[in-house]
Amino acid sequence: MGNVVEVSGFVDDLGRIRATFVEVTHLVPMAGQEFEIKGYISGLNPSGNTFGLGPLPDGSGNTVTVSYTPGAVQGLPAGPSNGMYVQVETTDTQPVSGIITASKVKSFVARTDFPENTLVDLDGLVTKLRSGSENILSFDLGGKAVQTDGSTEFIGGMATDIQPNVRVQVQGKETAGVLHAGKIVFR
Repeated sequence: MGNVVEVSGFVDDLGRIRATFVEVTHLVPMAGQEFEIKGYISGLNPSGNTFGLGPLPDGSGNTVTVSYTPGAVQGLPAGPSNGMYVQVETTDTQPVSGIITASKVKSFVARTDFPENTLVDLDGLVTKLRSGSENILSFDLGGKAVQTDGSTEFIGGMATDIQPNVRVQVQGKETAGVLHAGKIVFR
């Protein structure tokens, strides 16, 4: 308790990070130490200089309120907007009354954003089931929309094994904001 750690992992269906890597960086926070968190802006209130960080684009997950000054916003000429993926830096070691104060807010590319017609290899946890039956499924992987079809190859499992918090690797093509799966590997 009280250690400063770096955590990497996958977001589950409740917006929690299921860690694949944890490293203690300091035994206790150092004065003025900056911490960073990445997420999607929601509930933007420009007049109050606040926004929510989270949930995932599919609506799953938790939200923390971020308070910012216009001077903290960097590289965003039009300012922050809902749906934008950002990195927030703060010296707060924990939220105060559910709010963290940003020292910097900057645009960041989400690991689930891909150019149109790009071949994609994405690993993560299923965060939401949308629809489907048999091998024709629609689901979200870490908040990213995924679609299967009759030619999708399933390795190490079956289409019925696609459930929230199951870890899979999806290989396919990005089309109109959806990852069309050619192959799904269960991890």
